Amino acid sequence: MKFKVNGFTKLAATTGALTLALFLAACGGQQPPGKVKACENMISQAYSAIEQAKADGFGDALDLTKAGGLLTGAKTQQQFERYDGCIDKATRAKYYANQARAGG
Repeated sequence: MKFKVNGFTKLAATTGALTLALFLAACGGQQPPGKVKACENMISQAYSAIEQAKADGFGDALDLTKAGGLLTGAKTQQQFERYDGCIDKATRAKYYANQARAGG
């Protein structure tokens, strides 16, 4: 049994919607491998810089707090596949961690 929905059959409308959903899912999952890797590397470098600042006993608490907050933001961006934002936040986190080591 066919039902008309704005001139389309229900089957045609469902098939069209499913095709569109599959197309969007396939396109959304493809990310430039360079950005993915750059995000991962910068997060790793920022974590290392923060840990080094803590281990050395250096550190302006404000700079370390900024670095930690930015690193949390970078990880969130990474999880949502927003790699440009991830790279930006992780780079700034590394900067603040290095500033903390340098004494402000």
